[in-house]
Amino acid sequence: MPYNRAAAIKAIHVEGKKKGFDHDALKDIASSLTLIDRDKITMAIKPAPGKIALTDPQLAAVLASLKGARTGTPIQVKNRASVRQLWLIKEQALQLGWIETTKISEITPPERLAGFLQRQCKKTSLRDLTIRDAQKVIDGLKTLIQRSISNSAE
Repeated sequence: MPYNRAAAIKAIHVEGKKKGFDHDALKDIASSLTLIDRDKITMAIKPAPGKIALTDPQLAAVLASLKGARTGTPIQVKNRASVRQLWLIKEQALQLGWIETTKISEITPPERLAGFLQRQCKKTSLRDLTIRDAQKVIDGLKTLIQRSISNSAE
């Protein structure tokens, strides 16, 4: 019986969402399991030119890994900033007035926030932050907020 690719891809996304992974994190997981460059992997049924579609066994391996079938625990994207850390960064930037809403692109954040990321950890994208980078950014933003509060109180 042939493997239902559409159902497998949907199941991977559903299982990933339950675990808090976005599409990019799922590509990272697939890349780590298949040893294919993450920029060349596609989670589409029919790949675009230059992209590589995962084979049926690879799709099954990614899904099994997300369900924790191999080790009993779900796979983790190593050293990536958590969803909570990214949320906190956005909330602090909102409090400083650098952004108008927390619904911003994690790939190309607003200019002021991107400049702060560049200055703190030499990265311009929120999705590229490691746990350590995110903590550095959070601490820096917290200091700026405290400074702005003390300046306004004087």
